[in-house]
Amino acid sequence: MLVRPGRPEDADAIAALHAASWSHAYRGIMSDTYLDGPIGAERQALWRKRLAEPSAQRILMLGEDDGRLIAFACIFLDHDPQWGALVDNLHVAPGAHGIGLGRTIFHAAAMAMPESHVAKPIHLTVFTANMKARGFYERVGGRAVEAMHLPQPDGQTLPVLRYAWPTVDALRQGTAARTAVA
Repeated sequence: MLVRPGRPEDADAIAALHAASWSHAYRGIMSDTYLDGPIGAERQALWRKRLAEPSAQRILMLGEDDGRLIAFACIFLDHDPQWGALVDNLHVAPGAHGIGLGRTIFHAAAMAMPESHVAKPIHLTVFTANMKARGFYERVGGRAVEAMHLPQPDGQTLPVLRYAWPTVDALRQGTAARTAVA
């Protein structure tokens, strides 16, 4: 897998992978009407808007295989005063799970963060029902630290868990140990 920073011209490929990942992973969690309907157009609008302007507060790393996007991670720096940077997206193409791509792209995104953030915390939210993702975050050192309900694009409010790492360096170490053997 070739890992590189995302660029504005990647917006549509990112949106397509984002929608495919949600449709696969969130079936039974989010509504089928949403997953089978407006998700693609919504993700496309989101990524085109996000990438239209450069941002020093966003880390976006892509993983490609033969020019095809197969994984990506997006982190927003200084997102929350208590929890630090937000891992807003971490997605691997359906059918490519279980071979270390998620760990590799997560590690690459953590390594791309400025050194000024290494000692700061980092977090993400995951659906409580998404046991596969929760297991992954725990294997790379994340800890469930808070339960809450958050509104979703499909109109539902669903239970989520916040997973956190005390520092970006702790996340780097958690992903590096496994990346070396992946």
